[in-house]
Amino acid sequence: MFRALKVLMAAGVMSLTACDTDTKDEVDDTDAQVSLQPEAGDWTVVTEGWNNDNCNAEEAFTDVVMITFSNVDESSFAVTLFEDGDVRVGNSFTCSHTEDDVFACEDFLNDVEIQGMDATVSIVGIPTVTLNSETDMAGQADATIDCTGAACSQLTGGMPFTGFPCTATYNWTAVFDG
Repeated sequence: MFRALKVLMAAGVMSLTACDTDTKDEVDDTDAQVSLQPEAGDWTVVTEGWNNDNCNAEEAFTDVVMITFSNVDESSFAVTLFEDGDVRVGNSFTCSHTEDDVFACEDFLNDVEIQGMDATVSIVGIPTVTLNSETDMAGQADATIDCTGAACSQLTGGMPFTGFPCTATYNWTAVFDG
């Protein structure tokens, strides 16, 4: 009986070792590096616009004209948006690889104080970036737009916003400036 137990234990250890080797190989295959990473630096926005826009955001916001990618590593990068005159828009946010050449990003946040009014319009967006190559990309952000302050009602009714809170999707394409 003792000898049979030793044989069973030895067979069990060998099968566990073989199983462990197969599992390690499988893990190594899934840890492959991301195939595309963006070039670090300034990118020019080629196209941009809003859809699913129940806010009238197209009329209310200035166009983003430049995007900067920084801190590029094997699975993530930081993004900063700029409008005309190199004016930064909101916070910088980090995007991390999720699948193929798609990167999910941290929330984009931007507060705009309306001059001469007791109103601050806030945008919270959830961006994603898809790399077509190391120098060509597309992005989108599902955004919620809201307002705080006594004068928010003066900004609704289509001039410039339809009401608060509201939602819209911002889409863009960009190319590396080189």
